[in-house]
Amino acid sequence: MIRALPAALLLVATGLARADDLDAILARHRAERAPIARIGSRTVAASRLAPLLEGQAAELRRYAETAPVASAALARERATREALEAASLRLELDPATSEPFLAVADERSFAVLVERASGESQEKLVSVLEARLRSRLCPANVRARLDAGAGAVVLDPEEARSVGVRWGRVELIVDASGSVKGVDLVGDERQNLLRELGSR
Repeated sequence: MIRALPAALLLVATGLARADDLDAILARHRAERAPIARIGSRTVAASRLAPLLEGQAAELRRYAETAPVASAALARERATREALEAASLRLELDPATSEPFLAVADERSFAVLVERASGESQEKLVSVLEARLRSRLCPANVRARLDAGAGAVVLDPEEARSVGVRWGRVELIVDASGSVKGVDLVGDERQNLLRELGSR
């Protein structure tokens, strides 16, 4: 036990040193981003911040490959956040290039596209979700519910996240073929669409 103690202390010290390394990396990343925050033009700032965030995310992933478990998990989560922010900026700068990539990306990346679409129009949101739900990336349990018949299908928060919706439960209005026709509609707009689908 006594002879094992120095090795144990060495492991603890190494872990603490690697945690300090992560703190230093994050502090440097903040310093690198600071000048961009002072740029007045939104477009110019976004065009400079997106590649910087992508580079920082890549550095964090490399760090995570050899870091202690806790530090590695933190680094990977931070890398994902920075990559998603970069994806959002790329989408803002060049939708035509970014949309096809995000449409087939993992659910967290796809959520960037969903959030932007939700801020544009109901038609855009329906289009984005319908394409995803018709693809092989749609979870089988969700697809089965959509194919059950025309009407309202409510996805709980976990199901919603699986199709890129991050704001919680979501109601999808679908037709008899399982195609999405409305998302989170309310009032007369919702009732009119349900009546229309029911009459077919």
